[in-house]
Amino acid sequence: MPTTLGKCLDLQKGSLTSMIDALEKEGLVYRRGDPGDRRKILVSLTEKGQSYRDWIKEKLEQNCSEVMSRLAEEDIAAYQESLKTILDTLKKLDGST
Repeated sequence: MPTTLGKCLDLQKGSLTSMIDALEKEGLVYRRGDPGDRRKILVSLTEKGQSYRDWIKEKLEQNCSEVMSRLAEEDIAAYQESLKTILDTLKKLDGST
């Protein structure tokens, strides 16, 4: 089953299979065999899944914009500096520096 996806999402094989089953039932993803490796199964978004992803992205951007518009300039600067520190720390933990 999708071990690469499971590692990215930090999910066990059984949990990931259940999640993909539910997404497939909703028509958001589909599975197909990997033509290059018959042991692998590829999971892709359907058209409905792509539309839903785009809708979620748009809503997140709207919400972020709304929150940022209510912050003072110094709060935005502090927020950006905190995010930079977090990203730098994550890169170091990941060995990506």
